[in-house]
Amino acid sequence: GQQSITQTFTVATAGTYTITRLTAGRNWANNGNQTYNTELNGVVLGSYATYTGENFTLETITGVTINSGSNTLGFVSTDLNTGDNTAFLDNVNVQLTTPLPEARLDPLALLACETLALDALRRRCQDAERA
Repeated sequence: GQQSITQTFTVATAGTYTITRLTAGRNWANNGNQTYNTELNGVVLGSYATYTGENFTLETITGVTINSGSNTLGFVSTDLNTGDNTAFLDNVNVQLTTPLPEARLDPLALLACETLALDALRRRCQDAERA
């Protein structure tokens, strides 16, 4: 049947990440032929399959954009081969590849804001002197 396993984790830095894991198929009576999706926050990142007797193999997903805060990584059985099939997962890792650039204000926009603020302050002072 269809099963899943998920893990919620927190990312401090938004950016592009690489997700790696080791996968293997159960070595018993053709029951290692499992199909599954890897999902991040409910969005499918890719579809994969193991086969009976498969040794642990490194699987890598690159270029995954992850926002800062809480995220959920999931492995969801699609059970395309039906029956009692098993995929083994180990050493799941989410690694920052490239941080997203921080939002920066345009220096000219900052200068314009400062000029408007100073102009407003100058007018208030002039109005106070007249009163």
